[in-house]
Amino acid sequence: MRRDAFGELHPAVTFGFFMCAVIFSIIVQDPLWTGASLVASALCLVSVRGRRAWRMVAAMAAAFVAIAAVNALLNAHGSTVLFIYLGGRPFTLEALLSGMQTAGMFASVMLWFGSYAQVVTTDRFTYLFGNAAPAVTLTLTMALRLVPTCLRRARRISAARAGIGKSVSAGSARARAVSGLEILNALTARSLEGAIITADSMRSRGYGSGARTQMACVRFSGRDAAVTAAGAVLFAGAAFGIARGWASAQFLPTVVLAPPSGASAVTLAAFAGFLLIPVIVNAKEGSPWRSSSSRI
Repeated sequence: MRRDAFGELHPAVTFGFFMCAVIFSIIVQDPLWTGASLVASALCLVSVRGRRAWRMVAAMAAAFVAIAAVNALLNAHGSTVLFIYLGGRPFTLEALLSGMQTAGMFASVMLWFGSYAQVVTTDRFTYLFGNAAPAVTLTLTMALRLVPTCLRRARRISAARAGIGKSVSAGSARARAVSGLEILNALTARSLEGAIITADSMRSRGYGSGARTQMACVRFSGRDAAVTAAGAVLFAGAAFGIARGWASAQFLPTVVLAPPSGASAVTLAAFAGFLLIPVIVNAKEGSPWRSSSSRI
């Protein structure tokens, strides 16, 4: 059994952290800052999900290579030509670095959202915004659940049909297409029926007829305050460096990076420290938990 200590923090702390991490990962352009975000996002995902995270990390590594290569192949701008292909089209270093920057931003954002989905669960999201915007919160919660729920139902329907000899992967192309449409038809009918049952259940339980109550009582503890204070200090340092332009870069037509300095290194360290908060919290509070569990 593994313990996600960061996920046990107040929902406002975890939600605020992930929003800041995603925004930071999008706006920084310097390769060092993007690399720090990419490494921190991968470590965070492994920290909160364990060995299950390595599949997504591997997928994002493949996406990183593909995006960087495609960008360099499609973008012929740049002053440093590495080689010529397709009868005279240049493959430039600047286009490759630009593609790596874009790929790093994309992969880190996807990894942050992977950790977000694990930590900020539906009930915690509802706790945060259920009173302020109940209709929007309910709609978003149901929309976020729709895709994974439909995928699970589709797998079950496909497995049931395969058990009676109607596998979607067997037969001619026409037979596979018909089988796929039948699965879609059953999935649509099941989803509509579930929506009707949910609406009737909510109506019978008096949804919207009285004052709203919280489904969970979460207290803002001293540990939440300590993590928030440390995060605020590190956030301020990182934001200062970004505002000064130390996280910016230009790749085309030539590479122009912010000049290194002691102050920029400190803000980069603050940026990395902020993004590593989940890993640090889980490492600090997870070690005693694993030690006590091993003695049981």
